[in-house]
Amino acid sequence: MKKTLLSLSILLSLGANAQLTQANHAPAVGFNYDIFQCDTAGVTGGASGSGATWNFTSINTTTAAVANYSTNASTNASYPSADVAVTASTSDIAYYKSNSSELKYYGGDLNFGLVSGTINYSIPAIYAVYPMALNTTSTSTPSGSVTVFGSTGPIGGTVTVVADGTGTLNLDAPNAAAGTTLKSFTDVVRVKTTEVLLGNVTINFPPFPPTAVTFTVNRLNYDFYSPSASRAPLLSISNFTANLNSASGPTVNVVKNVT
Repeated sequence: MKKTLLSLSILLSLGANAQLTQANHAPAVGFNYDIFQCDTAGVTGGASGSGATWNFTSINTTTAAVANYSTNASTNASYPSADVAVTASTSDIAYYKSNSSELKYYGGDLNFGLVSGTINYSIPAIYAVYPMALNTTSTSTPSGSVTVFGSTGPIGGTVTVVADGTGTLNLDAPNAAAGTTLKSFTDVVRVKTTEVLLGNVTINFPPFPPTAVTFTVNRLNYDFYSPSASRAPLLSISNFTANLNSASGPTVNVVKNVT
């Protein structure tokens, strides 16, 4: 059975006119959260537009977090433009920089099936523009280098981000102390991210001659945010395909101790 990642955080409720800003959305030093693995059977992104209701109360989650994320000041000289690093492990780190207008992603570790390695963008991807309310959209064309299979080459692509829905999110939220609890969040902004990446590397596996490899990764994310509750998405549904090994898979995120 396929699995999905769900991410919940400590949450409150806001009014109807929710929007994302640097102050309530961008990664900030000291912000920590845990994510739980969920069953993906029958999970879809649901409705778009204003006044949507998203019901995910039937999703089954594990009772123990599968990843613990922390946000720290970036000290990696390979990412000189980033100022924060979001880290779950030595092989799961992402580098960002934000201002009052946008959130920039400079790369980090990637894992798409058998395709794993690192991305380092000299021209970053824009993962949010602020303030971000219903129908706010942005398209960026990041470029830089990718390292996979021990070889480095160029990578580029297109990232389109749009706040395509606002409304109420209903969850069966993991709680660290007592199983799961039904929760409803009325100030939710759903962010849809469509990403297409094209990378080229030359792989050396002696005694075979060097082989040029081109790979394409397509990713579609639906991230559900409550601005009053958490910088992390309450729920993330991510689907990707990678042509190099015909890999594909969904994921989703929810953070413990939801109130």
